Amino acid sequence: MTTTSGGQVRRLRLPAALLTAALIATPALAAPAFAAPSALATTTLDASGVEPAAESEPDPAPASAPAAPVTGESLQQVAVSGVDAEAAESDESREEAAALTPPDASDAGATIAPTDLNAAATEPDPTDDDQLAALTAERTTEEFTAAGLTWTPDENDEVIEAAVRVREDGTWSDWTSLEMLNPGSEGEGATAGTEPVLSLGADGIQARVLTASGQAPANLEVNLVAAGTSATDGALTAAASTSASTSADGAALKPSVITRKQWGARETQANTTARRSAKLQAMYVHHTASSNNYTEAQAFQQIRGIYDYHTKVLKWDDIGYQFLVDRFGNIYEGRRGSMTDLIVGAQAGGYNANTIGVSAMGNFDDEDDPKAKPPKALVEAVTRLLAWKGYQYNLDVTGTTTLTTSTAGPSTAMYKNGVKVTVPVILGHKRTNNTSCPGRYLDAKLGSIRTEVSKRIAKAKATYGTARPVLKAPVASGNYSSDSPVSRDGKIKLSWKPVSKATKYQVMVRSLSDERIWWAGKTATGTSADVTIAPGETAIFGIRARDDAGRVGATTRLVQSTRAKAPAVTLNYTRWTTAGLNLRKSPDADSDRLLTIPTRKKITVTATSGNWSRTTYGGKSGWVSSSYISAVAPPAAKKYRYALINTRLVKSASSSAATVVGVGKHEKLQLLKASGSWSQAKLGSKTGWVKTSKLSATAPKGKIYRYAAINTKLVKSASSSAAKVASLPKRKKVQLLKTGNAWSKVKLGSKTGWVKSWKLSSKAPKRR
Repeated sequence: MTTTSGGQVRRLRLPAALLTAALIATPALAAPAFAAPSALATTTLDASGVEPAAESEPDPAPASAPAAPVTGESLQQVAVSGVDAEAAESDESREEAAALTPPDASDAGATIAPTDLNAAATEPDPTDDDQLAALTAERTTEEFTAAGLTWTPDENDEVIEAAVRVREDGTWSDWTSLEMLNPGSEGEGATAGTEPVLSLGADGIQARVLTASGQAPANLEVNLVAAGTSATDGALTAAASTSASTSADGAALKPSVITRKQWGARETQANTTARRSAKLQAMYVHHTASSNNYTEAQAFQQIRGIYDYHTKVLKWDDIGYQFLVDRFGNIYEGRRGSMTDLIVGAQAGGYNANTIGVSAMGNFDDEDDPKAKPPKALVEAVTRLLAWKGYQYNLDVTGTTTLTTSTAGPSTAMYKNGVKVTVPVILGHKRTNNTSCPGRYLDAKLGSIRTEVSKRIAKAKATYGTARPVLKAPVASGNYSSDSPVSRDGKIKLSWKPVSKATKYQVMVRSLSDERIWWAGKTATGTSADVTIAPGETAIFGIRARDDAGRVGATTRLVQSTRAKAPAVTLNYTRWTTAGLNLRKSPDADSDRLLTIPTRKKITVTATSGNWSRTTYGGKSGWVSSSYISAVAPPAAKKYRYALINTRLVKSASSSAATVVGVGKHEKLQLLKASGSWSQAKLGSKTGWVKTSKLSATAPKGKIYRYAAINTKLVKSASSSAAKVASLPKRKKVQLLKTGNAWSKVKLGSKTGWVKSWKLSSKAPKRR
């Protein structure tokens, strides 16, 4: 186990070739399809021609008392290598898991063709040894607030289920299947894993992972976050809005909000993303699928738990949600910058661009929980927040909009990459993703919430007029062409006219391939900037006004330009892919895709051009992003074999060696290595040698049966002292479920139990 405490954070290192420090703050990137335009080797100048110093995101909130110091924060990370043999024999370890947020496709758009839907996952079965990839023993831990699993994704395998059970107040919970998050959407990091399960103070955990191959994912870890406590948890009230009741930035409907400073966000572990939505189209409503019995103090702690899990464990830029609300009616600032800007979040995989998300703290889907119906104070808080943002961005909150699915690999999105989906402007998470979030009871409130939000916006418009930005959009002062001019050296001069009330201006950049997202650069106090495009890139530059409170105006598009490609450098070295990579015809994200190279594949790089590497795979030569290849070989995948006959593992590669453990016919073993005619293998926790000729690489097909060789009995567990389940008469046929350590688990009619393997025969008895 490794533990980090005191808010220490492990960070992803951004490939230097993607961005240069001169313009863009380093975000945690999701996948090659969503990388920043690598054209961004850009310098901004102030009026006197001096490059301004880098600056942090301004705090737009009014002055408010910060949280008292947080103590007791920690991150426990436990590596999981496979199946704990003793735990696997326990009936409790094989119980079915209840989904924390079960998929609900009831709201899938009727106009979407079935071919545009993502394929359903394999049905999980924890009793199936061919699926069981990892299982821990019940483990005592330090007290934690949030728990989840992470692993390295593999395109060639499917994680069917990731589940945990926790111990609270001395009692173990049932198994909970966690919502899985795969990298591949804008705003999300490169780590595959789960959303966390939240606790009010658990001190024990057991984890289980099922995969299509039965092999544990690489770098599988249990992550336990303790959010710590602060003397001001729950004691600080929302900072009241100091804005006048006007239409400027929707101030007339702006609610009071508990700031990040108040709930105790450790700002050093947030890395404000450079991604900004070009516009706001939709507002998602979520729930955290956590306890409904928390206090106001525990609400602060749970938000810190989510924040720590998203940033420290999943390696996201920041907490995924733009805002959160609790059952007491408090509204909390989520992702940094969301109060004044359209920061791209990580709250609706596949639909993070041009949307925001508010997460209601609690579980509003549990039919057995009398508190699962959302409190009036919580519903009112959601309404106030959505009315403010709906007014600010002039949304038709009772209407619909069309979102484009944007993923690069496995995803919780219901629809395939590129599919356009028509959804309500105010919608529940389950409208686009495989989840029941925000829960049946909160989802049922969305109709009345839309109506009330619409009424409040209409009243504000009647009183104050249509909402408008505080700052106007800059007007270009240069002579720009819209005909994609080509620049030999990539250097362009941007200029614009001053904007009233603006104290600075921010250069914005976007690529041709995604009109939904602008990348925010450094700011200048003057009205011009020199920018440089990286070789082989095309970039669109814009400018927007800002003030010292962090408020921004609309972005004015200035110019699109292309710089010629740099000559390729001839090379010859080995690399391994770290994600599924598109092999493209030329070193350009917009060029034709030839094929996809799976993750963990060995390739030979023969040339480079900018941030692209040339290679050949599957008989085709092309280019891949250099950001997702590594000089370090991935750990070898586990291999398995199946016993062809009843045999044994011995201590050394010799027929006369002592027996380590008996191996039943069809038993699954992990292959460690081969030496001559012998193979070293692992069965449970035991390691030994077996003749290679007695093993098969192919799993036995169909159901396997055995016959009782003598009159015996089935017992509850693999122990001679275990309680009797049923009598097993001689010659009786049973279905073989699994074998291990000289015992066999079998099914007799509707009853399941264990019997000594030697008491069974693979041959049917002859009739008398």
